[in-house]
Amino acid sequence: MLGRPSYLIPIVLAVCLATSTYGELVARWPLSGNTQDVVRGHHGTLVGGAAFVQDPDRGTALQADGTSGHVLIPHADHIGFVEDRNFSVALWVKPASLPRTTWTTVLAKNRDIHYNNAYGIWISPENQWHFRFGAASGNANQPNAPAATAQWNHLAMTHDPATTTLRGYLNGVLVYQNTTASPGTLGNTALWIGGAGGVSEFYPGLIHEVQIYDHALTVEEIQDVMLGIGMETELAGDPHPADNEDDVPVDPVLHWTAGEFAATHDVYFGTAFADVNDASRNNPLDVLVSRGQTGTMFEPGLLNFGQTYYWRIDEVNSAPDFSVFKGNVWSFTAEPLAYSIQNVTATSNGIIDAGAGPENTVDGSGLDAEDRHSIAATDMWLANLPTDEALYIQFEFDRVYKLHEMLIWNYNVQFELVLGFGLKDVTVEYSIDDDNWAVLGDVEFAKATARADYVANTIVDFGGVAARFIRLTVNSGWGPMGQFGLSEVRFLYVPAQAREPQPADGAMDVDPEIAPSWRAGRDAMSHDVYLGTDAEELPLVDSVVGTSLAPDELTFGTTYYWRVDAVSDEVWTGDVWSFSTQEYAMIDGFEAYTDDIDAGEAIFDTWIDGWVNNTGSTVGYLETPFTERTIVRSGRQSMPLLYDNTSAPFYSETSRTFDSPQDWTVYGADTLRLFVAGRAPAFAEAADGTILMNAIGNDIWGNADQFRYVYKNLNGNGSITACVDTLDISPDIWVKGGVMIRQSTEAGAINVFMAMTGTGGGGSTFQQRMTAGGASVSQHTYADGPFTAPYWVRVTREGNTLRGYTSPDGENWTQRGDTITLAMTDPVLIGLALTSHNVNQATSAQFSNVAFTGNVTGTWQVAEVGVAQPEGNTVAPLYVVLEDATGRSAVVTHPDANIIGRSGWNEWQIPLSDFSGVNLSRVDTMTIGIGNRTSPTAGGNGVIYVDDIAFGKPATGQ
Repeated sequence: MLGRPSYLIPIVLAVCLATSTYGELVARWPLSGNTQDVVRGHHGTLVGGAAFVQDPDRGTALQADGTSGHVLIPHADHIGFVEDRNFSVALWVKPASLPRTTWTTVLAKNRDIHYNNAYGIWISPENQWHFRFGAASGNANQPNAPAATAQWNHLAMTHDPATTTLRGYLNGVLVYQNTTASPGTLGNTALWIGGAGGVSEFYPGLIHEVQIYDHALTVEEIQDVMLGIGMETELAGDPHPADNEDDVPVDPVLHWTAGEFAATHDVYFGTAFADVNDASRNNPLDVLVSRGQTGTMFEPGLLNFGQTYYWRIDEVNSAPDFSVFKGNVWSFTAEPLAYSIQNVTATSNGIIDAGAGPENTVDGSGLDAEDRHSIAATDMWLANLPTDEALYIQFEFDRVYKLHEMLIWNYNVQFELVLGFGLKDVTVEYSIDDDNWAVLGDVEFAKATARADYVANTIVDFGGVAARFIRLTVNSGWGPMGQFGLSEVRFLYVPAQAREPQPADGAMDVDPEIAPSWRAGRDAMSHDVYLGTDAEELPLVDSVVGTSLAPDELTFGTTYYWRVDAVSDEVWTGDVWSFSTQEYAMIDGFEAYTDDIDAGEAIFDTWIDGWVNNTGSTVGYLETPFTERTIVRSGRQSMPLLYDNTSAPFYSETSRTFDSPQDWTVYGADTLRLFVAGRAPAFAEAADGTILMNAIGNDIWGNADQFRYVYKNLNGNGSITACVDTLDISPDIWVKGGVMIRQSTEAGAINVFMAMTGTGGGGSTFQQRMTAGGASVSQHTYADGPFTAPYWVRVTREGNTLRGYTSPDGENWTQRGDTITLAMTDPVLIGLALTSHNVNQATSAQFSNVAFTGNVTGTWQVAEVGVAQPEGNTVAPLYVVLEDATGRSAVVTHPDANIIGRSGWNEWQIPLSDFSGVNLSRVDTMTIGIGNRTSPTAGGNGVIYVDDIAFGKPATGQ
């Protein structure tokens, strides 16, 4: 483990992220639409009920059905490890339908029924992750493993032959470790993803990004792998259009990300997979369309509507070897000439029997996957003539469309050839507004076949007319019965309106530098763009020939509405879209820092501390990793700032000087924001009686408690009342903090406890232990919650009668649970109790308005019940200093004097106007300090964590 050097560290102002190399990545199956190994070209095959689906978090992923679906990958030496080789495997999984009562195979190689001579990851019948490499195997000792089925889990397994140690990791945390002297030898069998050979132990759920390394990854490297760091390969990647994408414009620009060592690129493009896959420089097969190009873009020209195309990028190294790395074959399908209109409403003036309404003609009922219609009458429309007018059926769309065609499935019951209920002579009309109608013409509809495989056999050409309403007036049918019907109608349109906005409609956290773009309306010559903050009053901001807009400066934290009207031979009014700009732009999220001191990339190379500025601060830990990786607000790192104000200058500061002056006034910015997590003191009482305290502990429950207790003595009758101002529930939902009467500080002492909780108890609970060392009981966890701090709690004692109460305001009280009869010997202890429900992570609480009745004596006593309690921070002011490029500076102190004594992440929004006299368009240095730099006095020490420093403007009224 590396440590921080003892000499002064040179100041480095620029920070960049270095790419890590962890031995060789020997196999990688992203499972983002195919089963190809993008590192070695060692490809797998989809088997059984396995398919690729879209996931909102990870894009395309493999879906295994839990019955037969899996990917089968033939043996190769680089994935078949023996006992003396380093090894790691990593992958993302999102399980479904768990827990299961049998073994479930996520990934396995050389699996036999006894698990021998194998490597892989399973879910055990006990519903825990199970890791195996040869003879070394076991379950992750995680009480809640596997994680919730609704979320992605990252799994990693490593083998270190030097120590013959197998390790398993869940979401970057070590959860299993075992050492064996005989890890076994792996044979030449297939690798299974989502299943296992010879047994029915198939995995149900999603799998993504399977990777194999010839190196035992460290925990830091696994965390990097989770973020996608170190994924460079020789092959081209990130194709656009994406692999298997459909509805691609017929004039696309193909582009990709170059392979790690590529100097030039060979582009293969065609309509036959075999040609694109088999072609080479020596045998181009008329699909080598660009050889040795240096750029990563290619324009294939105007494509055919609805055609599927295949393409491949071979990466070519530079001299001297000019090695060619054959790329994966990707595919996409060009947009169709016309699209089907969705959400059509059908009405009719006919007299209709129940179940035979006009909606049956537009809801897809009776159609199979190949558009063949059934013979079931309940899938169709059938009507009798109205009394005083001609029969019609009318269709309404959600907007005006440029109509291309109408497909007709006529009435198709079993005896239709005899009955003739189908329409024959029909007048087709269209309208934009349902008032002014135009006649398209009179059309004869073909008779249906009366077979269950009936396909549309009438096509009406609309020729691109603009319409929102279509009316079919019945002039005659195919029979004399006086009833008329249709099976299905489908309308196709040419996309004349602009579509596919970027940012997407309703998008949040959009960069205010955005240049909104869209997909052009078909045949549009230009586009009129309207944009503003009022959806009802959108001003025209520009008319553009292209498909993007460079608007005037947008503002942070604002919702914008916009519309694009396509202009061709007429104006096609677009939909109104919206997006909301991000509230803040990041100044420092602390993600870019590494532990590379030589490269100047450690956090203390940028955030200068007491090792250089002679204050009592220390940024980062003394040994790697230097950043904090557990107490993190977002991402995977935050800045630990240790302070020691016990000696001169009695304050602690860290400063960052920027490479060049920063403009924090752009996009309407008016606020500096940062997040701070402190540590509550063990116990501190302010002058106004406010009490701040911390605690750890498994629980106040069971036969023995673990918590911090601050108390006084009570003889006879009495009570304690307190307001729980804050309660940090980040360690666990069963955090508890409240008021207690207790016989002693023994862990198993009898007690009554009225507590606020996290969501585990609905916000409050009244509990007791009735006999020393006995089990705790709860009178109730309250279903009329949840209650959230601030909330009031009270416990009263009258002889042997004890009661618990809660109140939202300290005035109106509700008794919780039953009245308790419990004999205690005077004096009893009466006070405040707090536990984190997590022995490894502290919680904090603030109490105010603490009041006693009865004969309560003594000063506050602090007890560590059942487990040693943490010291916590010494409370001191927290401040920020900004200095501009001319040296003018201003200090702003946090309004909460106890802020560094509060655990959990606390947001601090500072109006930029508070930094009086500083030129905020030329910010040079930012300082974070603890103490009082203007009137320093000796204080204590502790640590805070800082994350996500940003500037911007908070959204209001949205």
